[in-house]
Amino acid sequence: MNRTLLIARREYAAYAKTVGFWLSLLAFPLFAVLGGSIPLMIRSSEPVRAVVLVEETPSAAGLAQAVRQSLQADADRRLARQRDEAEKAMRAAGAPVAASANPLASLSKPSIQIIAPPAELTQVQSSAQRDAVVRRLLEDDTLSDEVLHAVVLLDRREGLPVARVWTAGTTDDTVEDFVLDALKGINRK
Repeated sequence: MNRTLLIARREYAAYAKTVGFWLSLLAFPLFAVLGGSIPLMIRSSEPVRAVVLVEETPSAAGLAQAVRQSLQADADRRLARQRDEAEKAMRAAGAPVAASANPLASLSKPSIQIIAPPAELTQVQSSAQRDAVVRRLLEDDTLSDEVLHAVVLLDRREGLPVARVWTAGTTDDTVEDFVLDALKGINRK
């Protein structure tokens, strides 16, 4: 048994003297930090999407306001979470830390900003004309010095809230997911 331990110790010492062993020991924490921080950096670099809410028919009255309230509630939750994190940092550091010094503050920014609908969109009466205007607005790069990312057309069918979401990016489902969650909340109430 002594010889086995002697051989094992010699083999381990030979392996521990290699560069690959030390690089693998140092690389694991580095990759762990990178693996956690890269998704956060990607999320913080996403733009705030400018969204227009349009109630298509009189039966949809109140849906746009409910989506706005849901967005405000989401912003309030983010702000409260940011304040809690700043307080934890103050307690841990033992010194006052400003909320803006919080490294996660950039992650708490809203992903959606609701802007006023352009006049040409609110003046259209038929659904086909509205779709053509929406398509043109999303293809344009400027809308009163702001880029328009999405148009949400709200309505009620059979008493249930319905939304048609037009986005400039084909794979961007951030607005759709947010509006879907807001409408689910409206339907529950």
